[in-house]
Amino acid sequence: MLSTRAKRFAPWSASKIQAGLRCSRLFHYRYVDRLEAPEIMAEMEVGKAVHSVLEAALKGDSIDYIIRKRAEMLTPVDKKRFLRLTNEVGSFKARIAAFRRKNNVQKLLVEHRLGISSNFSGTTFGKKETVFRGIFDLGLVWDETNMAVVDHKSGVRFAMSSIGEQLESYAVLAMTHFPKIQKIWLGVHWVAQGELEWTTQVTRQHVNNNFLPRLVASIEAAALAVSDGPRENPGSWCQRCVYRSVCPSVKDTMFEPVDDGDEFWDDTFNG
Repeated sequence: MLSTRAKRFAPWSASKIQAGLRCSRLFHYRYVDRLEAPEIMAEMEVGKAVHSVLEAALKGDSIDYIIRKRAEMLTPVDKKRFLRLTNEVGSFKARIAAFRRKNNVQKLLVEHRLGISSNFSGTTFGKKETVFRGIFDLGLVWDETNMAVVDHKSGVRFAMSSIGEQLESYAVLAMTHFPKIQKIWLGVHWVAQGELEWTTQVTRQHVNNNFLPRLVASIEAAALAVSDGPRENPGSWCQRCVYRSVCPSVKDTMFEPVDDGDEFWDDTFNG
């Protein structure tokens, strides 16, 4: 069971937990004050556009119109990257179609929203009693007892371990909502490379004994970190934060004054 403090900031998600553990001020800007982000990162816009194309493709919709309309909303540089990333959508769709035929997949879940209540039973994404929730970019169920969950990543490829808790939380959601599932595979679709990377097979027992306690501990840690109000936690992530222009700890360091007597400039321009 979650503490009263953790429930106070519910519903939680993997990204909300990460925000709370990373920076209390970021958490309060986004989830408590609900402050509209004064800045939108280009990679976020490209990522959303790519996700919309993948969603349409997996649902069997025509993607040409979506690609064209999304591309019109991007800058020339971002448009070029977006179009390059969407080149891989067709091959990914074909790979999933082949997997469905081979394994006789009974359920295909695209952008599937799930929630967990305070007693850790399944509930809907937006219900009042929901304490944790998430969205599967892609879920596949076959043989009634097997499931795979895939998360799309359109940015730079990084170590799977860095998103381990996010994937673990998807396993908790899956096991809660699909009681017949006994084994689950968790995967990342690296869009730029057109590759699927998988974790090892995970059993229901492992999820219940390991992933669920870790998820609860992370929620409690994030709730504790943000419970005393907004506090800055400067770090490398500040330069990628959408609130950096209004954050007290970043504003003062974004534009550092240049010392006219700096030896670098003297050596470079004066020989």
